[in-house]
Amino acid sequence: MSKPLSLATLHGGGAVERVNLEIRRVLENIRDVNTDPKKMRQVELVLKFKPNEHRNLADVEIHVKTKIAPPTHLTSSVLIDKDEKGHAVGAEHAAGGLYEDQHAMPPAQEQRDKVINLERKG
Repeated sequence: MSKPLSLATLHGGGAVERVNLEIRRVLENIRDVNTDPKKMRQVELVLKFKPNEHRNLADVEIHVKTKIAPPTHLTSSVLIDKDEKGHAVGAEHAAGGLYEDQHAMPPAQEQRDKVINLERKG
């Protein structure tokens, strides 16, 4: 045996490397403004040892599990209408403000010129 077994030597340092990667992932998740800051995060290291029948060798499985906060949900409103062919179409409506491609009401003169008056037949 060369070096005594420890977490630092296990899989050539791979176990520690994986834990460190997941810690970094947790820290990034904590800094993400799209997640709930009050949710608990967790990094779990599980080592599973499966010895052989002679008890002189064991396979080791290294599992690193991370529980991070999911992104907070987003809500929006969608205006639904029909196009000229009768197919349903939708456009997002910005509650409380205008998106870049939405126009203030009443529309400018060039926008009013684009309005088509529909007449009902029959």
